[in-house]
Amino acid sequence: MSPTRLALPAAALALAGALALPRTTPAFVLNGVNLPLAQRDFRIFNNFVDATANDNATPEPNYPGALGATLAMWKAAVEWDSLPHGDGTGDGTQPVIGSGGANFDYTYQGTAASAGVPGDNIASATGPGCGTACGGVTEYAAGGGANGWRIRINDSQLAWDDAPGAISPALYDIQSTTAHEFGHTTGLGHSTGSGCTRPTMVGGPIAGDACRRSIEADDIAGIQANYGVAAATKPVVTGISGSTFAGSPLTILGTNFAATGNEVWFTKVASDGIPVVVSGLASTGGGTSLVVTVPVNAADGDLLVKITAVAGGSSLSNPWPVDIGSGPPPVPSLASVTPPSVQLLATPMPTITLAGTDLGAVSTVTVGGTVLSGGSITTSPTQVAFALPLLPLLGSTPVSVTAPGGTSNALTLQVDPVDPPLLEVVSIAAAGFLLDVTNWTVPGRVVLPVVSPSNLPSSLPGIVDLGLGNNFTNYATFPPLVANAAQGKALLSFVVPAGLAGLTFYFQSVTIPASLATPFPATNLGQTFVLF
Repeated sequence: MSPTRLALPAAALALAGALALPRTTPAFVLNGVNLPLAQRDFRIFNNFVDATANDNATPEPNYPGALGATLAMWKAAVEWDSLPHGDGTGDGTQPVIGSGGANFDYTYQGTAASAGVPGDNIASATGPGCGTACGGVTEYAAGGGANGWRIRINDSQLAWDDAPGAISPALYDIQSTTAHEFGHTTGLGHSTGSGCTRPTMVGGPIAGDACRRSIEADDIAGIQANYGVAAATKPVVTGISGSTFAGSPLTILGTNFAATGNEVWFTKVASDGIPVVVSGLASTGGGTSLVVTVPVNAADGDLLVKITAVAGGSSLSNPWPVDIGSGPPPVPSLASVTPPSVQLLATPMPTITLAGTDLGAVSTVTVGGTVLSGGSITTSPTQVAFALPLLPLLGSTPVSVTAPGGTSNALTLQVDPVDPPLLEVVSIAAAGFLLDVTNWTVPGRVVLPVVSPSNLPSSLPGIVDLGLGNNFTNYATFPPLVANAAQGKALLSFVVPAGLAGLTFYFQSVTIPASLATPFPATNLGQTFVLF
């Protein structure tokens, strides 16, 4: 991230790629720069003019979306990171890319539209001609490297090669020289040494030589001296699983994630150097897993996990490659519905759980003709849960889910009649207003509503038992109703008469099956207070 852009006085140029001067001790040298987290982003402006600088058209899974010189420069930067980049592969000259072992990691922010100015943290070609013994320059912003930097490779005087393995003897290696310049941005000066195991920070490019791609013990000791050996508590990303399509949930695996307050940094589309940040994330599994919704403006590149409660490099994980939207988003698939059968209505309404795969991005659930969305559903990669809504029909009801990838297969939820019967009535009524007494039971049953000012019970042994009426001495009945076929619903509606203010009335209904089998089931007891 480079929120501050400072102009560079000419005298402040650090010709970091120039041929090193002899030194008396073969050890790392610190140049006084220590990059804060806000300056560990980098972008690449691929403006090399040599055809050989961009003829590597073989994609590398650990560097999604990058080819040619962009790929070579990305690999050059992450060689300094704390751990291998992804699985560490991608370079034919070394087994692992990424071996700094310090509290230091870059965040790749994609490509830039120009070389920018010192402070923009952009690596590019066409730097000023600094001599054929000079591979490139690292320029710091006014005020020093803490305010940012810029790398320019000497494309005007040398011919370059982007090969992932051995390079042509007549060409100069982009990856080696850029790795050297990135070393300067971390705060390292020139080292001394010779041979193919010489430190990356030994100055001066050699035609046909790719040896400086891999940082050596002297380089590692230098970056660890500047930023500290990677803390045992530093978050570590070890892998990702799930869909990388925008809007989909992505599971990040690793260690040392905070219980709460994690951020995930993504490479940003058309980046200005500031990553896309998703914040407020909790981990599970003792800090070994967290789920993030892939932002719509995330681009192919890297993701990193940041612990917000900790400052400095020990709070930021190693970068992990992520190929955004690799292929179409998956279509969710349902395997089971629990419970498989429910009553139409209950208090409280039951929770339905759907199990399957690729469910984390589900946006809607369709139950029969009823569509649920937003806060009425909860999702995870393998489950969707929701409270059963009141459905318009009894019987076999299809249930499906929809996500960005499409609509799932449908499962069947059996919706049964309410039995024992249930009565619903509002607790407060008023004269002149309509009062609804809703009964739910088995379709076709006769429903006999009863009302009483008394909640003393009434009983006809073996026939019916009620919780009102004071042994059938104080009650009234309404005309019988028949429960409808669609829901088993029988609705009693009437206007509350005048003169009942301040009284409480109790409602209960007797349901009579077609078989006339006794005792007749009765609903629960409801009550209403007449306010005026």
